[in-house]
Amino acid sequence: SYITREDEASDESYDSEETPVQAVDRALRYWGGPTIAAGTRTDLVNFGRDVEGSIVADWQEISYRALRQNALRLMLATSPDMQTC
Repeated sequence: SYITREDEASDESYDSEETPVQAVDRALRYWGGPTIAAGTRTDLVNFGRDVEGSIVADWQEISYRALRQNALRLMLATSPDMQTC
């Protein structure tokens, strides 16, 4: 994404053991730690679990987690919780 390209998580140095909960917490910190609804958090953690469930090879451990982080950041930015009047 153009908005976050400069800060995209890279698979060169990403944590290969990051859990879905840790990934959501990291994405929230990226945006300054906003408060989100419990349902939004649950959906994001479930997405994180789905990503982990698709990892089938060793090389995917880091790469998929970095991609997950980039996706979580964008999902948070466009979530109803982040929209204001």
